[in-house]
Amino acid sequence: ILAIVALSSGGAVSATATDAETGATSGTPSTTIEWEPCGPGNECAIVQAPLDYSDPGAGTVDLHVARHRANVESMGSLFVNPGGPGYGVEDMVHGFGQYGPPPINDNLDLVGIDPRGTGKSGLVDCNVNVEEDMAYEVTTDDGLADDTDRAISDFTSLAETCAAEHGTEYLASLTTENAARDMEFVRQLMGEEQISFLGQSYGTALGWVYASLFPESVRSMVLDAPITTDPSTLEIEDQARRFEQAFTRADASCDLWSECPVAEPGLLETIEQVRNELSVTGSIGPLDGYEFESAVWALTGIPVIVRDLAPALQMAVDGDGGMLADMGGSFFTPLPGGGLAEYSAAGPAAICADGGLDVGVSTQILDEAQRTFALAPNAGPGWRAPCDLWPAQGNGIPEPAYNGTAPIAVVAARHDAVTPHEWAVELADALGPNASLVTWEGSGHATAFSGADYCIDGHLFGLLLDGVLPEDGTTCAQRGFVGLQWPDEGEVVVDGVTPGGTADQAG
Repeated sequence: ILAIVALSSGGAVSATATDAETGATSGTPSTTIEWEPCGPGNECAIVQAPLDYSDPGAGTVDLHVARHRANVESMGSLFVNPGGPGYGVEDMVHGFGQYGPPPINDNLDLVGIDPRGTGKSGLVDCNVNVEEDMAYEVTTDDGLADDTDRAISDFTSLAETCAAEHGTEYLASLTTENAARDMEFVRQLMGEEQISFLGQSYGTALGWVYASLFPESVRSMVLDAPITTDPSTLEIEDQARRFEQAFTRADASCDLWSECPVAEPGLLETIEQVRNELSVTGSIGPLDGYEFESAVWALTGIPVIVRDLAPALQMAVDGDGGMLADMGGSFFTPLPGGGLAEYSAAGPAAICADGGLDVGVSTQILDEAQRTFALAPNAGPGWRAPCDLWPAQGNGIPEPAYNGTAPIAVVAARHDAVTPHEWAVELADALGPNASLVTWEGSGHATAFSGADYCIDGHLFGLLLDGVLPEDGTTCAQRGFVGLQWPDEGEVVVDGVTPGGTADQAG
């Protein structure tokens, strides 16, 4: 959500966009859906949805749909979306189908639509300068002016390139509202009377918009780690403070963990040591700067990452960057035609098309970068996408207006640094009496079916399989493991603390 790295395009393209390049076609909307095998237990399809639902004859867009059939017996479909924005969904469907909790993948067909502009649905991939972007390092000596000047120049070129390759009409169609209408279009093609939905992070907006537009089509819904329903309340300084708190909590966790290999000189000091080494050498074995920063950035969203990151950092200090490279690389999202989703233009295209969360102005990003860096030196400077430079900007994501009776659970971790708990409180209230708030008393981003807490998962099994709405205000206590010794005199000695566990949170 915090735009740390700006994209560059390497120059504008003046060619006229063709149908194949735009992602839009001159065809007619599909009336059937034809599945084909696309992996063990999986099937995929391409359907043509209206480019503009207010004018169905104005052309179509190709939507890639993936499905994993229930392993035992299906009781309906669970549509899923991992958020982003800018990410496809096929990997989530296949992963959930193969490794997700059996109560879900045994009994529900898992379905995902790559939102238009992502994955295999007319991907907006206009950035031809990915390698330079990955190698770029933010410099702070000049007060960040050079970095933000580069960001503005690159975003301007990216906007011109994307407009030339895809066309303004297609870019303007990449909204959350259209994604919700696409989901309803696919539901109808599948012949499903109702569907369930699991949306994470930015995907929660897709959920609440769908529920508001098509309340009778909803069987049940889980909205996990929701974004704000009112972007005007998003303060980039508050976000920077939360990220910095996540880094300092991780550092304290290492101090409390008796087996932390970098407890001396400390987790954050070791991170800086490795970062400085990379700035001089460019690599430590297979580890490069972007893989390193990706691994470190996981501290903001994965509460138990310290136990993996700390030994990987020590190995890098000793000259072996392999483990850090593997960790950082695992957070990349490969694109079907090559490249990485993180450096395509799919994210900015969706953000600007919505005109909602994370929309910035080019004249303000230097000030934003300076303020966030002062508040969060460990997290680094951040700025929002300068959508005033983009060829298509919307008027915001529609606010929740749900009047249905299907149960909706809003799930949040109390100490989520990416999407704060109060946003979940606001969303649950806005959705009305058939929505309830379920809180995990822990940290990390997106809790449902992550293995973080079986109490949370139990409530969600009841919702998705039996339609039982958890009581509003339900909480699940964080659980952890603490090593204890009992000396003869009867005192309890804490021998070791699991990072992210109960004792860690308690200090």
